[in-house]
Amino acid sequence: MKIAIRLLAVLLALIFIGSLAACGGATPDAEKPGEGKETGQETNVPGKESETEKNKYDQWGREIIESPVDVNDINYGKTIVVLTRKEDRDLFSEDRNGEELNDAIYDRNLEACEDLGVQLEFNNFTHDEIMAKVRTEGMTGAHDFSVVSNYAYYSTTTEMAQFYANLNTIRGMHLDAPYWYQNYNASQNINGKQFFCIGSMNTFVIDRTLATFFNSSLVSDLGIGNLYTLTLNGGWTIEKLTEFTENSWQDLNNNGNKDKDDFFGMGSSEGYGGWYTACDIYFVHKDDRGYHELDLDIDRASDAVDMLIRMFKQNDGAFVDSYAGSDIPVDMFVEEQMVFLINNVFRNQTYNSMIRNMSKDYGLIPMPKFDEAQEKYHGWVQDAYQTMSIMENAEDLEMIGTVLDYLQYLSWRDIYPVYTENIIKFKYLRDSESGQCFDLIVDGMVFDVGEVYGFEIGEMAHTMCREIINSGNNSVASTYGKNEQKWAAGLEKIDDFYFG
Repeated sequence: MKIAIRLLAVLLALIFIGSLAACGGATPDAEKPGEGKETGQETNVPGKESETEKNKYDQWGREIIESPVDVNDINYGKTIVVLTRKEDRDLFSEDRNGEELNDAIYDRNLEACEDLGVQLEFNNFTHDEIMAKVRTEGMTGAHDFSVVSNYAYYSTTTEMAQFYANLNTIRGMHLDAPYWYQNYNASQNINGKQFFCIGSMNTFVIDRTLATFFNSSLVSDLGIGNLYTLTLNGGWTIEKLTEFTENSWQDLNNNGNKDKDDFFGMGSSEGYGGWYTACDIYFVHKDDRGYHELDLDIDRASDAVDMLIRMFKQNDGAFVDSYAGSDIPVDMFVEEQMVFLINNVFRNQTYNSMIRNMSKDYGLIPMPKFDEAQEKYHGWVQDAYQTMSIMENAEDLEMIGTVLDYLQYLSWRDIYPVYTENIIKFKYLRDSESGQCFDLIVDGMVFDVGEVYGFEIGEMAHTMCREIINSGNNSVASTYGKNEQKWAAGLEKIDDFYFG
């Protein structure tokens, strides 16, 4: 009954506040002094609101966007074949089954097909199979499929890009619209060319972003204080997480070893990945001409690694089962053997169901900052999300671009709020403060070229973050020096492709 009452309270709160920081959204101005005075219209009159103003925003507080196409003028009569990963749940739903996101995706696809007069055919493969099919299609000139949705880490290479169309040249694509991720566009739009994109239909991007879960009861028992207040005031830092978890290990199975059967203050299901992003540290920047240069702040990175080694390696209260990621810490968190869990917002169906069904309350806050002076919280988008492309040799690029753009628009209108507001904030999270922090997490997602093209550049992010922290030895300067030439050559290869 307590949970039902709390959920009802959260629902009422969400209806009242809408979404204060939804993707690309805006909240209505309470007052706009002086607006309309030149035309003599009344402004700021209590109880009065023009129909135009009333209909300007949707129920989530976002300014309404008009459809990018007039569907009354379109009837393509074509089938569009999409390649996608077997794990992908962004694009395809076979039928309605009562599950909210599944049904919303099914309805979106059906609406797009009816509005534009197309059929959507989805073929699922592993990411390796997709890449092989793209190579074959690109080299033979076949037309077996048009759209590709694939594993970001492996697919965002210049080797793959050569088979894709430049999205900036396709009529019907509106990449500057709010339903596309502009922070991702900024990393992928190079010299006027862009071959990869993500938008509101790509919920996997949110799923793979790292954040911090905490057991509310254990936080209270340990006298840690109000983590939401600390976070919203900008004080949630690596130093604080270390302070809260040091000396917390309890040898529950009395075997003298730190293992998965013991109690710890914190652990991570993604090992030591993503911490440079959380610390506002970047590997690459564009110069005035748009070319890429290595730009790692060695001093800041070294200071961050000192703190992270202390937190993970010198802190007996930290548990990491595998430096490259593991589901075991999620088990431990659910079983109340862990106070804090650094985890993907949605790791997988099994583990998220376990968290959602925990008997004890839990909360969600961002990854901690480098220090309080850092302006924003940032979350690493672990590179298993889907990125989208259109085959260069596809027939009727304008039609395909229009359909993909329209699917993203419908997703912004319907899928994104269903997923973020109804499912994550209302069903998954348990209080409105977690919802506020979730907005901070989404707002802080970062796409550094050094990460986005990590596979092609040569494991730069993994080497500088995961491997160094795992070693317990702060070798930031020497590791960077040893690999700088190789990584610079990888960047040069990327620029040769985009500028050559």
